[in-house]
Amino acid sequence: MLSYLLRRLLYAPLIIFGVMLITFVIFFVVQKPETMARNILGKRATPQTTYDWLHTRGYDKPLFFNVGQKREAPDGHGYASEGMFDTIFFNQLGKLATFDLGVSDVTGRELKQVFKEGAVPSLLLTVPAYIAGFFFATGLALFLVFVRNSALDTGGVFLCVALMSIPSMVYI
Repeated sequence: MLSYLLRRLLYAPLIIFGVMLITFVIFFVVQKPETMARNILGKRATPQTTYDWLHTRGYDKPLFFNVGQKREAPDGHGYASEGMFDTIFFNQLGKLATFDLGVSDVTGRELKQVFKEGAVPSLLLTVPAYIAGFFFATGLALFLVFVRNSALDTGGVFLCVALMSIPSMVYI
C-alpha cells in the first residue's frame, strides 16, 4: 500500500505537467496570440495596439523555448528574451505553480475574483444534486441487491450505466 501511494505521488507532478502542456497547446498553438489579440481588439486595431496588447500580457515571447528569437515591434523596438526559458509556456507554468491565475484577456478582471464569484452559485447547484444522487443511487443499489440475478437486476444495471453516462449539468 505504501509503495502504491509513493508511486501515485511520484506520478502526480508528471500528470499535472502533461495536463498543463496539453491545455497550453490547445490554447496557444491552435490559436496564435496574434489572432487572439485581433479577435479581442477588433478589426480596426493598429499593429502598435496589437503589439502593446501582446506585450502587456507577455504573449510577445516565444511559445516554448527561446533560441535567440527576437520579435520586432511596429515602432522598431525589438523584444529580446532573457534566457532559454523566458517563454510564454514557462512563464504561465511559473504563475500556476504559485497559484497566480492572472487576469482575463477579454475583461481585464482578476481570474481569482471571477472564480470566487462563480463558486457560490455553482456549489448551490452541485452539492444538493450530489447529495440527492448519492441517496438515489444507494437506494437503487440496495433494491437491486434484493432482486439479484433477475431481469430487473440486469435492467437496473443498464439504467444505472445509462444515467452515469449523462453529464450532471443536464440533470440540473
